[in-house]
Amino acid sequence: MKKLKGKNIRVITIVAGNDRLDLAKSMTADNKINFPVVVDYGRQFYSDYGIRVYPTTVIVDKEGIITHSIPSHPLTFKKLFEGYIKKALGEIDESKLNDMLSPHNVKADKTHLESTRLYNLAMKFTENGMIELAVNSVRKSIEVKPDMLKSHILLGFLYLEMDDPDSALTTFNKALELDPHSHDAKTGLGGAFVMKGELDKAIEILNDAAIANPYAQMTYYELGKAYELKGEKDKSIEMYKKAIEKIIHKQILPSSISKCK
Repeated sequence: MKKLKGKNIRVITIVAGNDRLDLAKSMTADNKINFPVVVDYGRQFYSDYGIRVYPTTVIVDKEGIITHSIPSHPLTFKKLFEGYIKKALGEIDESKLNDMLSPHNVKADKTHLESTRLYNLAMKFTENGMIELAVNSVRKSIEVKPDMLKSHILLGFLYLEMDDPDSALTTFNKALELDPHSHDAKTGLGGAFVMKGELDKAIEILNDAAIANPYAQMTYYELGKAYELKGEKDKSIEMYKKAIEKIIHKQILPSSISKCK
C-alpha cells in the first residue's frame, strides 16, 4: 500500500455479515488496518456487486465503475493488483496490462507452488480417509515451506483426527505464531483442549475464534461439545444451533477440515 501513496487512491475495507461495529473495529485494530472500514449490514453490498468469494478485492475507477476484481488471494495477487491499479489510473493501456499479466512474465514462487501441491495432495488423502498418507504429505509441504500456514492448520486437524491432542496443540500454536489472528488455528487449538478435557481453556479460545469469523460453524460446534462436557446443556444447545445456522446459510469453507463431524 505504501507504493500507492500520492496516487489519488482510496482503500476501503468492507466487513460483510457482521452486525457489531465494535467487533469490526477490534478486528481492524488487531490487524493494524488504518484505512476506513465499512460494515455491510445484511450483505447488501456483496449482493449488489455479485461477490461470492471471501475475500474479494474490487477495483473501482473514478467514475464509480468496477474495472476488475480479484477473488480470494491467488499466488499472482500482487501482480494482478498492481496491473489493475495502473490500468485504472491510466498509467498503462489494455495491451500493456495483458503483457504485464502474461504467464511468461508472472514469476511464480516455485517453493510456494510445490508446498501448495503437497498440501492439495494431503487434502485429497484427507477427503478419502487416508490419514497417514495425508499426514506424510502435509509434513512434506511444511518442510518445503515452513511458513505455509494452511499446512500447519491441516496437520493440526489431522492430529485431532488421530486422537493426538498434544501434537495438535504444538502444531496449532505454531500456526498462531505465523498468524496470531487465524480463526482456524484458534478453533483447532480449542478443539485440542476439548479433547484433553481442559474445557475452560477451550471455551475461552473458541469464543475468541468465533469473533468476526464468517466461517465459524466448526468453532460453534466445538463450543457445543465443550459446554456439553461441562454439563451446561442450554449453552451447548445454543452453540450447536449456531453451528447449524452457519451451515444452512452456506458459510462453509471448501475443505474437509471445516466440516462438523
